[in-house]
Amino acid sequence: MLKASEKTREHMKVITTAFPNIRSKLSGELIKLYTNTSIDYHKLLNLLDQHHFQYHVITPKDERPIKVVIKGLPCNTDINDIKSDLTDQGFTDTKVS
Repeated sequence: MLKASEKTREHMKVITTAFPNIRSKLSGELIKLYTNTSIDYHKLLNLLDQHHFQYHVITPKDERPIKVVIKGLPCNTDINDIKSDLTDQGFTDTKVS
């Protein structure tokens, strides 16, 4: 999200020149910027950094960790057993609570 300022028009001109297919939406004092691919997303972040624009990033869904609730397990199931079973099935960086 790009912070709206007095130079917003200039900022958007720079962004739309580099990314003609970018979608934008005004939301209060912020402009939400939407890209079509994750590659464009990372290129956009580099562009915003290069031009020292003020912005805020929301991590895309495909880069966020997956949260899963496993139901139907007995209450006395050992957490270490659950963690090792998940690791055996290919899940990495598991946090079990």
